Amino acid sequence: FRLLAVPSNSKIASVADGITSGSYTYTSPASILDYLNKGADDLCRKCYLYTLPGTVSISIGDRSKNLSALTLSGARSMRAYYEVQYTPSSGTNSGIVSNLTFAGWNELKNYDTNYNTAANGTPIYFYEVTGADPTVGIYPPPAIAGILTVNGFCLPTYLSAPSDSFTWLSEQWQEGIVYY
Repeated sequence: FRLLAVPSNSKIASVADGITSGSYTYTSPASILDYLNKGADDLCRKCYLYTLPGTVSISIGDRSKNLSALTLSGARSMRAYYEVQYTPSSGTNSGIVSNLTFAGWNELKNYDTNYNTAANGTPIYFYEVTGADPTVGIYPPPAIAGILTVNGFCLPTYLSAPSDSFTWLSEQWQEGIVYY
């Protein structure tokens, strides 16, 4: 196997032919796709190579959104996020994007002792909600329904056919694995 159009001496895997011994045996195109998909997942989990924006609708009073609800184009899921934007869908600021500022959850609770009952308003902050799945919290909860755009690090869609390729993989992918 060779990765994309790199020189012939740049192997990414040694795959046994099923006759000689080896750590991975070629049994079908599906097994090779599985091998490549697992490698891409591992690379994206450790190196955060694949960034992508995702969007999700947010209703009046919503305090948080699970990232599994995001609409992503070309990715299975978002692992972590670094930027959140809010766009109201009506009112005088309809369609105007606001960048939210990151704040720690504890700091927000200390800043506003009525945090859990805060009145709806225009979101200003976003924070990480701890739990099993990545979740983004917003404060204050929106008074107007809108769209959250979350920029973050994603896991790519799986290759499903031998002719598929990792179109998300940058030409500078080697720079991302320095600390891998």
